[in-house]
Amino acid sequence: MNYPDALSYVHSLYRFGSRLGLERIRTLLEMAGNPHQDMKFVHVAGTNGKGSTVAMIASILRSAGLRVGCFISPYLERFTERIVVSGREIPEEAVADLVSRLRPLAERMGREGEHPTEFEFVTAMGFLYFKEQQVDVVCLEVGLGGRFDATNAIERPLVSVITSVGFDHTDRLGDTLEQIAFEKAGIIKPGCPVVSAPQPQAALAVLREVAAKRGSPLTLVGEDVRWTIVSHSWKGLVIDVAIDGRRYEDLYVRLPGAHQAVNATAAVAALEVLRERGLTVGPEHIRRGLREVKWPGRLEVLSRQPYIVLDGAHNQDGARALAAALRELFPGRRVTLVLGLLRDRPALRFLRYVQPVVDELIVTKPLSPRALDPEVLAVHAGGLGLSVQVVPDLRKALLRARSLCEPSGVLCVSGSLYLVGPARTILRELGVFHE
Repeated sequence: MNYPDALSYVHSLYRFGSRLGLERIRTLLEMAGNPHQDMKFVHVAGTNGKGSTVAMIASILRSAGLRVGCFISPYLERFTERIVVSGREIPEEAVADLVSRLRPLAERMGREGEHPTEFEFVTAMGFLYFKEQQVDVVCLEVGLGGRFDATNAIERPLVSVITSVGFDHTDRLGDTLEQIAFEKAGIIKPGCPVVSAPQPQAALAVLREVAAKRGSPLTLVGEDVRWTIVSHSWKGLVIDVAIDGRRYEDLYVRLPGAHQAVNATAAVAALEVLRERGLTVGPEHIRRGLREVKWPGRLEVLSRQPYIVLDGAHNQDGARALAAALRELFPGRRVTLVLGLLRDRPALRFLRYVQPVVDELIVTKPLSPRALDPEVLAVHAGGLGLSVQVVPDLRKALLRARSLCEPSGVLCVSGSLYLVGPARTILRELGVFHE
C-alpha cells in the first residue's frame, strides 16, 4: 500500500461518523497488541488552547533531551502533522505501513460487530507508531470531550491537563458548562495529578468534585500558580510565572495572544508535576522550550505590509480571544477578515465578538462537508451591519482580500481549521511567506 492509498482509506472511514465511546478503540488496540499500555502520557483536554498547550509541553520536553511523541487533532495542512516524534512528522511510508497492518483488524471488527471510526483508527496508528519509535513521553491531545474520546483508552497518565472550558460541541457534550466540564473531567484518572487552567465557576466546581472523588491532586492556574504578562507583541509574550515559591522570570513565549500566557502557565505547572514524577526537566528546559515552540495557524503572522494573520478561532471563546488580540496587537489598523465556519458552530455569536474590530468581511467556504453556506454567514453579518462580500472559492477570497487590504492594514484569515490550513497552503503558493 502506498501513501495516497493509505490516506484514501483513512478518510473513507469518515462514513462511520464520529461516535463517542471506548469499546471500539479498546478492541482495536487489544487486537494490535495494546501498544499504549507501557507508555507514559501527558493527556490534554479542553475547549480552547489544548493544542497550544500540547505544543508547549512537547517543546519543553524535547529541550530536556527526551524523545517525545505528539498526537494532535485535527491537522492543519498535512495528515502527517497528527503524529510527530521529536518534532518530525511521521513519514508517509510509515503511514502506509501502519494502515496496511491495522486495516485488516478494523475490517475484522466491522464484520464481527462495529467498525472503528476514522479518529479511533488514527489514534491506534499513533499509539502503535509511538511504541515502535520508543518514545519517552507522549503528549496526547483529546479529539472531542474527554470521557468517551478514543484517546481516553489510556489508563494512568503522568499528568492530565484541562485547558479553558467553554461552549463547543454542545450537541455531543451537553448545553451547560457543568455537563461539558464533566465530559472534559473524564481524563482525570484515580490518583493521577491534574492541572487546570482558570475556569468559569460552574466548570471549576465540577473539576474540583471529580478530582476530589478520584483522589487526584489538583493544581489550579490562577490560584496555585500565577502569571504576569511583562510585555506582548505580535512576535510573542514575555511572562513571569510563580509556583510553589519558585519564580520563572522573563519567559519568552513564541506565540502571540494574551490567552497564550494562560496556556504557557498551565504548561509550566504540568512540567513541575512531571519533574516531581521523575522526569529530568529544569528551568533552562522550560525557558528554551517556550522560546522555540511553534504552533502554526494560531495567531500566526505570515508577513507584514500588510500583516497577514492566520488564526483557527472557531467558537465563541476563540472569537473573543481573536478580537482582543487584533485590538491589542494591531491598534488603529484596518482589518480585513476572511472567514469560514462549519455548520455546527455558533456563527452569530462568533460574528458579534469580531464585529467591533473588523472593517471588511469576506465570507467563504471551508474545505469540509460540514461547511456552513457562506451566504448564510453573510446574512448574519449583514444583520450586524458588517460590510460583507461572499466569495465561496477560498483562493479567490484570499486574492480579493489582498486587493482590499491596505499595506498598513491587517488581513486576517479565521474560522475553521479546514479553512485556515488550506489558506496557509495557498498563501505559501502565492509567495506570501516561506518556511
